Amino acid sequence: MTVDTAQTIQRLSLRNILFANAAFSLISAVILIAAFRSSAAFLGTADWVPIAVGVALLMWGTFVFLNAGREQPNRRDTWLTIAGDLAWGVGAVAIILMPDSLSAGGEWALGVVSLAVLDFAVFQWLTLRRG
Repeated sequence: MTVDTAQTIQRLSLRNILFANAAFSLISAVILIAAFRSSAAFLGTADWVPIAVGVALLMWGTFVFLNAGREQPNRRDTWLTIAGDLAWGVGAVAIILMPDSLSAGGEWALGVVSLAVLDFAVFQWLTLRRG
């Protein structure tokens, strides 16, 4: 790890990372639900898929937000968040590798979103380990 990376991680608080994770999840949920037909067309899925994923993300984002809102985030809930973020990444790889599961744009979108989610997992783990 470079000095710049270590300094950045030291400046980040676990609460801020959890809040960012929750905001990303909640904003994604609203977009998927509000524009489910456009989302489904872009992703190459049935119309119900963005709605189902959006509802799941609303619940997930709320869970993460409630933990971030604590004065000191709960370690167990933070580990669950890390595990959930990692599970998203593994699931995304499995979906992308399945033939004809998504459009090309959907595969790219899921890949980019998964990289962001995995970044949250890494930063949460690093700040939890540090703290």
